[in-house]
Amino acid sequence: MFGKASRPAAHVFDVLSSPPTEEDILAGLVDRLKADIWQEFEGKTASRMDIRKAMLPKWFGRVTGSHYTRAVKELEEEGRITHRSGARSNSYTKFAFRSN
Repeated sequence: MFGKASRPAAHVFDVLSSPPTEEDILAGLVDRLKADIWQEFEGKTASRMDIRKAMLPKWFGRVTGSHYTRAVKELEEEGRITHRSGARSNSYTKFAFRSN
């Protein structure tokens, strides 16, 4: 009487039965943080403190220092940060962001 579903119910159930891992959630959070950092600082130079201040309105209470460290590390690995003046975790380290 009712038409067959375009996807088998088992396929949908399989997707729902495997929740994201803690690492998946962390990676997604860091990816969104990286996108916001990149949007704000593309073509600029900023200290880690400047980056955190700029991200404060949106990210306060949602991320920690380790999230910022991972975000700038990944931005470096992707070539979006071209230079840094010190340790990634130092508030006074300056990061130079590539411009497109």
